[in-house]
Amino acid sequence: MPAARVLLWVTTVGALTLALRSVALGPPPLWIALAVSFGYLTICGLGIIYPRSEMFADVIARGPSGRSLVALTFDDGPDPVSTQLILDALGKRGYRATFFLIGRKAEQHPELVRAIVDAGHELGIHGYAHDRMTAWHAPARIAADISKAQSLLLRLVGQHVFWYRPPIGHVSPRTAVAVRKAEVELVAWSIRCLDGLRRSDPKRVVACVQRKLHDGAIIMLHDAAERSDFTPAGVVAIEAILDVIAKRGYSSVALSELLID
Repeated sequence: MPAARVLLWVTTVGALTLALRSVALGPPPLWIALAVSFGYLTICGLGIIYPRSEMFADVIARGPSGRSLVALTFDDGPDPVSTQLILDALGKRGYRATFFLIGRKAEQHPELVRAIVDAGHELGIHGYAHDRMTAWHAPARIAADISKAQSLLLRLVGQHVFWYRPPIGHVSPRTAVAVRKAEVELVAWSIRCLDGLRRSDPKRVVACVQRKLHDGAIIMLHDAAERSDFTPAGVVAIEAILDVIAKRGYSSVALSELLID
């Protein structure tokens, strides 16, 4: 069991014990009640925003080492300009990647979805609507959003897509229930360099990848901005990032290939 899940269990038991003690013996000192409540909420919050902790659900965050392979993954596309730049850069090297698509964007640009698949890359789901509050929605609503994106991609390219990276990467207990209901696999990352922020510096993104790069890494980048209103630093820096990967003797493959053990 992941350490974060054990911590959550211990904290929950502590909170329940305090509640039972309050019923039997009267309320504890206010500072104790506040400290326990704050600690419990803080632990839960950290578990949601750091999916690799696996506090609420099993998450794929890296692949096995020993084969000199990494998986480049791209979020928030497709975009007619920036996604094509990524495809061109990958094509020059013969690298494969996994694109976590926003369903509503895929519906607007079906030709790009087909171009990604035709180039030998893999698809993942980044939600249909990409609602930033997805982790707080009811499980049925999250599952419906996933299914809507799945149905769209099945119609466009004839593939049942089962990789799922939640919007903003947040994984709550509700997300965990929805993922089981939708029968998809949660995918996080082992390297994230915040290239999708508007003011990210491409040089810093490259340096971050270089510093964190390891065998079996799942690298999270962006092939488009969430609202397609700027070019992500990862797109600007893609050639330099691919240079870093190549110079380390690694090659990028699709997630399904990386995860073969």
